[in-house]
Amino acid sequence: MGAPSPAVEPEPILRIGLRPPRFWDAQVAMNLGMIALVALFVLPLVLAEFLPAYAGVAEFMSLGLAVFGSAAYLAWRRLRFPRSMPPIEVRADGLLLPRRVDDARRVHLPWEAIRSVELRFPLPVSVLIVESDRGTFVVPAQHLLEPEAIEPLAVAIRRHAARVHGGEAFLAQLREREARARRLLSRPPAATFVILVVLAVAYLVESLVVAGRDPILATIELGANVPAFVRAGEYFRLVSANFLHAGLGHLILNGLAIAFLGLVLERIIGTWRFVVVYLLSALGGAAASALAARAPLSVGASTAVFGLLGALGVVQLLHHRRLPAGFRQSLRWWVLILGLNGLLSMLEFVDGWAHLGGFLTGAVVAVPLCARPTFLEPSAPTPLPIRLLAVSLIALTLAGLVAAVDYAASGNTNAKRQMLVRVLEQEDLDPGRLNMVAWKLAIDPGAPRVHLEAARRAAERAVAEDPNPAHRDTLAQLLHRLGEAEAAVRLELEVLHSVAGRPDARVYATQLAKFAAAAKAAGMHLVPEDSPPVSVRFEPVEGSATPKWVEVEVGGPPAKPLEIVAPYRQQGRLAGLVLACAGREGSRRVPLRAQRLFQPRPRGQVKAEVDAVLTGTCRPSEEGIDVWVWVGDPEMLSLP
Repeated sequence: MGAPSPAVEPEPILRIGLRPPRFWDAQVAMNLGMIALVALFVLPLVLAEFLPAYAGVAEFMSLGLAVFGSAAYLAWRRLRFPRSMPPIEVRADGLLLPRRVDDARRVHLPWEAIRSVELRFPLPVSVLIVESDRGTFVVPAQHLLEPEAIEPLAVAIRRHAARVHGGEAFLAQLREREARARRLLSRPPAATFVILVVLAVAYLVESLVVAGRDPILATIELGANVPAFVRAGEYFRLVSANFLHAGLGHLILNGLAIAFLGLVLERIIGTWRFVVVYLLSALGGAAASALAARAPLSVGASTAVFGLLGALGVVQLLHHRRLPAGFRQSLRWWVLILGLNGLLSMLEFVDGWAHLGGFLTGAVVAVPLCARPTFLEPSAPTPLPIRLLAVSLIALTLAGLVAAVDYAASGNTNAKRQMLVRVLEQEDLDPGRLNMVAWKLAIDPGAPRVHLEAARRAAERAVAEDPNPAHRDTLAQLLHRLGEAEAAVRLELEVLHSVAGRPDARVYATQLAKFAAAAKAAGMHLVPEDSPPVSVRFEPVEGSATPKWVEVEVGGPPAKPLEIVAPYRQQGRLAGLVLACAGREGSRRVPLRAQRLFQPRPRGQVKAEVDAVLTGTCRPSEEGIDVWVWVGDPEMLSLP
């Protein structure tokens, strides 16, 4: 018997050639942008939560990852980039087409697997969308060797698919979807563009106000959603917080999400319904955050973003068969989006309750708004009650924003302090919220002693429940403000020991220098009488005032190890800290590598003064004398 003859592939009924893809295109630019966005803005937040010791160098790490990720993506694309593309073939047994217009691997779709074939837009930017059990395939006309062949291709695919899907009824359904798509695309997404512009303007104003100030406190002043303040009666924060953002990356991420969801959802349900969903979702998410979230404050339009996502899900569930291709998402897409956002919402720096509240609000609101399919027809007028509700919500939003502006511009600081004290008296505040409010009073130069005492009690509660460095630093700041210098120095020294080796140690070293210098200026003697004489001096580079060495000298054998706190000054201003641990008599010189450490270079001599010496608080190494030097943090130096 002879060998079996090889299977012969059927001749294609129609073959359409494809152009070779371009290496650089809009999709590549978008992918590179997303890599940069995630690396530069999302990664630092993740590092700050899971690897706090690296938070200070997160920017450098994220920049490196952005470069590496972009290079890896381009290398991967180059390796798999096709020199030519196989044709699209319409055969008797199905459709053979590439996975993507830049992927030479082809997929065979049996005619019974094809669910929808729709053509979008006139030439030269027509797009053919084929939905199947194996995914959605998009073929732009400009990728065909003959762009005008897009229409005969669509006709051929429809004709063959109709033979297994009900004939004329299937074709009529496809024609109706195409017509509906054209009508929906004629709807201008006006509200989406207005929202994006408003968010951009709000961020510009926010950036100008926050510049040079503590970003958290300035954001609170502008109307961040602080649950404790909302409970105290500042309900405008439920509105204003949705227009504030914690950085440019936060704004870009939310802006991209609003643009994507808005361009789809607003065209489906119309502008009036979209406004209702967006604003109610923002309020619902903010309310959920104020009621349930444990974060001390929350900002961002993600409340509304998740509301749009919930509303889109409801519309798809109710009207999946009526929606044209491109206006409905696959089950895989929903699983990916909801799963990814669900995981992100569990991170500590993400307000998961705001996301959940916005999502549920958007979904619930969309049920009555979109129960009937009449909203799919742009020519159908929006019912008067929906328009009135939208106008009312716009008015409420404007009122909330005006109240936030008035609050930020108000000069009645004493009333704001009284409100902060009332917040501190609430018993259900978690340590983070207690610390945040106590810190705001601790750095208020005009806060009276009675308010500082209230803040101290709150800080002590926070430290008792969670003695982390930030909470103990707040308590030390309050002890400093209340004149308890030695207690402030000792507590801040403990904090500095606990963060040894971390980039944020500079912040706490600056606080320690400030407390010790203030104690000495007030005439307090924080050097034991039986302590041997100690001195700290800087030795400059020859012919320059820039320090090259720092020398610590102990004039006699200490009974116990000494911890020497020596703030240093440049041109008479406090500029940093020298800290030494000495267990022996003698001196120790340490090179500074001054060109890196002291920037800008001082015009005058750098002088250190020993303001405090404590015993039994450190353990020296084998050297006998250990020395550390920190440049002061400008923000901390500016605090009272």
